[in-house]
Amino acid sequence: MNKKLKKEKGICVDCTEPAFNGHIRCAGCIMKDHARFKKRQSENKKNKVCVRCGKEPMPKKNMCEECLQYSSNWCKEIRKKRKKEGLCSECGELTIDGKLCQIHYDKRIQVMQNCKQKRSIRRSNGLCEACGNLDIIQRPNREVVYCEACYFKTMSRKHFKTSSQWKNLKELFYKQPICPYTGIKLQIGVNASLDHKIPKSVGRSNNLENLQFVYSNGDFDRNGFHGGFDVNIMKGTLTDEKFKEVIKTMYENIYLTSNR
Repeated sequence: MNKKLKKEKGICVDCTEPAFNGHIRCAGCIMKDHARFKKRQSENKKNKVCVRCGKEPMPKKNMCEECLQYSSNWCKEIRKKRKKEGLCSECGELTIDGKLCQIHYDKRIQVMQNCKQKRSIRRSNGLCEACGNLDIIQRPNREVVYCEACYFKTMSRKHFKTSSQWKNLKELFYKQPICPYTGIKLQIGVNASLDHKIPKSVGRSNNLENLQFVYSNGDFDRNGFHGGFDVNIMKGTLTDEKFKEVIKTMYENIYLTSNR
């Protein structure tokens, strides 16, 4: 009997025992297959190759790029399925808050508390609270302390939902470290704000060609903006060209009229 017929009859594809809970194998064969995978994984780890396929792994990873992507997608699908069924996204047990079971909820709370404590210690020692780097950005009246790399990574996560674009944002900043509207020299983390030349509300995306750094000396904290001069906020939903027209009109009405 081939595997296709065994699947249709609901029996194990490796033997003739009944398949386990919707799987294609029985419980015994699942355990054997898992043991073989663990053994192969251990051997590949010792040989410093990809633990799944034996190819060259990525730097500082135990998997190659293809297997890492497959594993990530597989985990995402499992988590989505568990979420739809109202189960814990980590283990599949019953939840207490609609997302996690009691064990994983307590673990997450503990991790958050440890992370908060570690950041507080780094901040008090004058280090970057995200990575512990000594070379921090001097940001007056700011609660969060970052180094340059972590600042750009935070900005990348905010605008691109991933930190992978931080080097591109850094390159964009140093390509033109002067505000295109005020001519003031910008300092990252101090008076620089990321702006869309053509706003997202008009239909443009976060393409790097559509981004620029502008002047901002506004007072920001975790609750938002608290006054000051911010070009990004003044520009609002105007495009780059329309905002320049507004600036030109203001200049003609105020300065040229007063000098007549």
